[in-house]
Amino acid sequence: LVVPCRLGDFYFYGMGGCAVDYPAAFQKYAEASNLGAAQVRCVPRLLLTLGAIKFALFVSTQASYNLGYMYEAGLGHRKNISAALLFYRQSLSQLQVRKPMQYCDLICRIRSLNSTFALSL
Repeated sequence: LVVPCRLGDFYFYGMGGCAVDYPAAFQKYAEASNLGAAQVRCVPRLLLTLGAIKFALFVSTQASYNLGYMYEAGLGHRKNISAALLFYRQSLSQLQVRKPMQYCDLICRIRSLNSTFALSL
């Protein structure tokens, strides 16, 4: 679960000898977002420790946020405001521990994109 998200970071920022490759980063973040949600949903909670569940949710939340940003900016995929809103909302719904800065950032982005999207219709 961590590997796809971390590889996405490597491609997004050009770290660890990787060249900046937004389509590859997008693909890895999408993989991490799907894996995190599936891992928490499908594995019986008795088999996972509370820490493992929180960690899977954190990675999935971060991957969803990154996908929203990439859709918003048009990096690695065609710019799509409605998809960005979808992933930002997904990230917000997965956010278990409401970290004030991350929470405020998500709310501001969603409000801004909602008004932009409504004006463009």
